[in-house]
Amino acid sequence: MHPAVYDMPYLIQKLQVEKKRVADCKNVIEEMKSTLISKGYRLPKQMTSQELILFEVVMVLKGVDLKLDFSKRVLRTTPEKMTREERQELKKTREQYRRNKIDAACSHLEEFIIMNDLNGTFGSKLTRLQMLQLVRDRLKALPDITSEALLSPSFKHSIAEILASRKNSTPSSFIDMPVYKPVETEELNNMKYEQYSQLFSTIFTTLIPRNQSFFVSHASEGNEMIDIVG
Repeated sequence: MHPAVYDMPYLIQKLQVEKKRVADCKNVIEEMKSTLISKGYRLPKQMTSQELILFEVVMVLKGVDLKLDFSKRVLRTTPEKMTREERQELKKTREQYRRNKIDAACSHLEEFIIMNDLNGTFGSKLTRLQMLQLVRDRLKALPDITSEALLSPSFKHSIAEILASRKNSTPSSFIDMPVYKPVETEELNNMKYEQYSQLFSTIFTTLIPRNQSFFVSHASEGNEMIDIVG
């Protein structure tokens, strides 16, 4: 037997190192959770355990839903009706099932790092802690989707064109029209609107001539609305 087995200071030091490694991994996973929440990708209720946090990270980065592979539930039994050995065996089964979930998620995340060549800082061989740290940094670099307008690509494209044309063609005296964009709330159920201006300022500018005689002189009679666009 290895002499170190009888070396209690060595065993204590090894245990402390492992305990610190586990704590560091847990802290990094919690940082991932906070990042996903703050950026608007997930809600707190979707990430109630370490394995669920990692599942959601895999879903965000790779689009793979690991919950489909682990859809079965470990049998829940009333502890009072079980013997001590049965309780210990059930606990081992649950812990192994949980470790399998974490290992599956980490395998996908390692693949993501290799495919995107993100391991330059640590080299080719990564520890689990290093891998989690790289994934955490990747999540922090993702765009913040909570403050962006939920607009279609064509609508966003039209806005870009309007802003570009406005620089050269918009009269300085023209009044900017306010535009509103939807912003998701924390629970993703309600929508609120925040105002920002300086968009669509060139719309209809060519339709309004300088000659004020364009407007119908008796348009106010009978409270009739005149559609100037036609």
